[in-house]
Amino acid sequence: MNHDYYEILGIKKEASQDEIKKAYHLLANLVHSDHSKLKSDTLFMILNEAYNTLIDPQKRIDYDIMNKFQSTTTTNSSSKTDNQNREENEYIVKLNIIQEIVNQYNTRQLIEV
Repeated sequence: MNHDYYEILGIKKEASQDEIKKAYHLLANLVHSDHSKLKSDTLFMILNEAYNTLIDPQKRIDYDIMNKFQSTTTTNSSSKTDNQNREENEYIVKLNIIQEIVNQYNTRQLIEV
């Protein structure tokens, strides 16, 4: 399954190391099982995977190259197994939950200002 780590962290592809750290820490605090009603270790693991890849300069380069290569090839979705489709759907649902949490947090921050 192809995760878009930039989308997960809600950052641009040109994001600085500081922007990556800030986005990760914000999201990690929102979804970490000790702080969140979601209590989802999977969400936290997805965030960690994205952060650990993008914060390391060499891993980030490798990730960007791999994504560029994958975007030039086409994937035949009919060749995916039911399990792969199910995992991809679960990932999309979890990503949507993360994005909704970020939106709610940002809305709350704007109201408080």
